[in-house]
Amino acid sequence: MILETALDNKPQDIHTRVSSPDLSPLLRAYAGRMPFRGDFHCHGATGGTSDGKTTLADWRAAAVPLGLDFVGILDHRQVRHLYLEDYDKDFFLCGTEPAITFCDMNIPGPSIHYLMFFRKPEDLSVLLDRYPDVYGFTGCEFGTEGHFEYRSTPRERFMEIIRDIYDMGGFVAHPHPVDVMKSDDPLDYFFGDGVGLEVIYRENKRITDGDYDLWTKLLAMGKKPVMTSTDDTHRAPEGISINTVYLTEKTNDALIDALRCGDVNGGKCGIRLCIGGTVQGGTCAPEDIGKPLLFSAGDLHRSVPAGHEYRLDILTDRGVAYSETGSFPFSGAILTRPGRLFYRVEIYDLTDDRIFALSNPVYCV
Repeated sequence: MILETALDNKPQDIHTRVSSPDLSPLLRAYAGRMPFRGDFHCHGATGGTSDGKTTLADWRAAAVPLGLDFVGILDHRQVRHLYLEDYDKDFFLCGTEPAITFCDMNIPGPSIHYLMFFRKPEDLSVLLDRYPDVYGFTGCEFGTEGHFEYRSTPRERFMEIIRDIYDMGGFVAHPHPVDVMKSDDPLDYFFGDGVGLEVIYRENKRITDGDYDLWTKLLAMGKKPVMTSTDDTHRAPEGISINTVYLTEKTNDALIDALRCGDVNGGKCGIRLCIGGTVQGGTCAPEDIGKPLLFSAGDLHRSVPAGHEYRLDILTDRGVAYSETGSFPFSGAILTRPGRLFYRVEIYDLTDDRIFALSNPVYCV
């Protein structure tokens, strides 16, 4: 991910570091949890309308050497991948990737792809069958087939679908946003607080810079999209852009719960944050403002090379609140201040001159 890593010319919002902080609230918030790594957005060779090149069996076999604990195989225009013999509900997330064109938006590129995650395959079929004008779904009998179309619809009709998915306990994300939609207004890409936004889209892809810029603009506007990372793999699995999630157990439901809460981070290390009892993705209570922001970063993915130097930055909507250079693990605390929208962490690999990991924010309002 090629982004500016120097502190020069970045706005400063200097906070006080706490000497010898009590990190027990952070440890309690994540007690019993272990780090799990994976990618929420990939594709497989599953037949039908699939455009992936790797079978589910080969995806599963690639998991161990790549250090992947879960993968979202979200194939286009179909649900059949969820009913194949090699589908493993404890490894593959349940979902699909539709696309839509907004017939009422006057912009050059009024189309998006979007990711839908569900608790179980039947929920996905129910949702698709509920909106025949949007999907034209053919597989409501919960079988091995079932295809849908990419159609045009008003934006408000799409927002109705999003609300329905969340009411069903699911999750929605806007993948590679600037690669499909073309708009100068960040709000055109925003579909509600708690809806996902892919920010790290393969470290060597040009659109990552635009996705990151979009995310930071939305955060500065007081919006709360959930940041994720992806390879969007269609060919051989590589395990480049990984998400780290702390869970007591790795299940599809637990991963969806983490996405819905925003308690995930992008990158090959684990980042844990809290203000009071509120972890990343959450909004802390007003009475907790002024308490320390507790942070830790470690649990490196095994592919991370040794000997690199890193910088951990804590940012608010006003600028860099704290910066520390060194090696993993990082931990500590800074005192929070009134009037900030959020606190979040960025970690830079100074040896390779690139961003290494991002947290979701802890929000203050």
